[in-house]
Amino acid sequence: MLKRSTVFFLISILVAATGCDSASTCTTDCGTMVVNLNSEPDAILPVFAQSSTGRTLSALLFLSLAEIGLDLGVVADEGFEPRLARSWSFVDSLTIQFDLDSRARWHDGAPVTAKDVEFTFDLYRDTLVNSSFREDIAQIESVTALNDSTVTFRFKEAYVEQFYDAVYHMKIHPAHLLDTVPRLEMASHALALNPIGAGPYKFVNWEPGAAIEFEANDDFFLGKPGIHRVVVQVVADPNTLMTRLRAGETDFTDFVPGRDNVELLADTEHLSVRAIPSAAYLFLGFNFRSATTNAEPHPFLTDPRIRRAITLAIDRQSMVEATMGAMGAVPYGPVSRTNMWWNAPVQAIPYDIDESKELLDEAGWIDSDGDGIREKDGMPLEFEILSTTSGLRHQMSVIMESQLREAGVAIRIQELEMGAWQDRAQNGRFDAVFGGWLQSPKALGAISGAWGTGGPQNWQNYSNAEFDALLDAIADERDPGKNRELWIEALTTITNDAPAVWLIAPAQAVAIHSRFENVSIRPDSWAATLWQWGIDPKATLPRDMITTN
Repeated sequence: MLKRSTVFFLISILVAATGCDSASTCTTDCGTMVVNLNSEPDAILPVFAQSSTGRTLSALLFLSLAEIGLDLGVVADEGFEPRLARSWSFVDSLTIQFDLDSRARWHDGAPVTAKDVEFTFDLYRDTLVNSSFREDIAQIESVTALNDSTVTFRFKEAYVEQFYDAVYHMKIHPAHLLDTVPRLEMASHALALNPIGAGPYKFVNWEPGAAIEFEANDDFFLGKPGIHRVVVQVVADPNTLMTRLRAGETDFTDFVPGRDNVELLADTEHLSVRAIPSAAYLFLGFNFRSATTNAEPHPFLTDPRIRRAITLAIDRQSMVEATMGAMGAVPYGPVSRTNMWWNAPVQAIPYDIDESKELLDEAGWIDSDGDGIREKDGMPLEFEILSTTSGLRHQMSVIMESQLREAGVAIRIQELEMGAWQDRAQNGRFDAVFGGWLQSPKALGAISGAWGTGGPQNWQNYSNAEFDALLDAIADERDPGKNRELWIEALTTITNDAPAVWLIAPAQAVAIHSRFENVSIRPDSWAATLWQWGIDPKATLPRDMITTN
């Protein structure tokens, strides 16, 4: 539990409860949770939900075949929990068979069948529907219902994250309600605006700009939800949000504006504030090509001694403490706190200014004119950092400038608005780029895309044949133990090669009313586990928070 000394700047979730009987206690079948979000969902029928809000809220209504674990692991089926499927098996390297739970029912009472799964796959891959998840399931060749309760997934090729791709991206839709709706009309159809799912909550009402209401599905086959009613409201103004949070008018939010406000909530008596992992990490990426031609090698950043010396000269721990306090951590490599390899035994490059200077001396960069900046063959050891106007990145850049100066390295900080920054970054017009990525649970795709040779987000033009070969081996290895060994080797390789300085991995601050129990929050979706939360019947609400049924 966080105290006042722990601060953060990103996201917070606050939970309380109203809707009680005339006494000052509440039981698990009378609780209402009021949720304030800072944006309205684009859709809550999963196939059309592109925004994070839409995807999150759709998890209240709809289920996947299996649910990813709290650690977001994606190696084979390790850690996944049954949902609409009660069991599954790998028939061969290309085929997964799912057996559905016979208890599962749509909210209208119809059973969930294998035909629904087959229909859902066809829906997600339909170009007329154009789901944002269509590319994520591109390696699935076919989905076939063998009978009412058995369905098989056939893949185009074998790879370690097949099970994740089969279950994470698609929430199952009701074929008996949607198969006659024209695909081009489906997004505006009544069944999309008033969806019927098979999840722990039922849709009640959506008044755009006002509120979305859900009620517990008391017949949910995995167990009756502990919170009876969920009301979602959009509150974009930060001051209004904070007022509602502290007054108990808002029970839950996934956005707390600013670290000072997180401190304030941590001091609010009826709240507990926790830290959960974030999918983000920030880095200073070195361009391996010339910033002017993007064709010739960079004049000095291709030298691994220079890259390592720059990393050694930056005291990242003190930088994290100065900018984020206890809510930040130093990553050893290209991993966020939600990455399942966050705690892998990989040794980070430490802060060591003396070793940094020794490496620069060895590489022939000497301060021969006494101006404090090293040079070689008449060229100063100076480079530009391409950054955005972000306050956090500015703070960190100023700290880096001072620390690198001590090693005899000069930097120029170029701060641009996001559009201009992205244009230059994507086209390789930089010496070093202050970047950041949000990682999906699919670690292999996220890391290979940003750091593998030719990856679509590899704007630094980094290429390491040994690292690439290890990523290929990881893709083929399904044994969790052997897969872990390969990951440790791959992450050790890229960490030691220092294509970037891995700067900071934040956490998220979540604030939860003390009435709630059995609280677990999955980093990628607070709604995924909400049905398992409960309300302590012995807890007492402040008098002004008590209502009657």
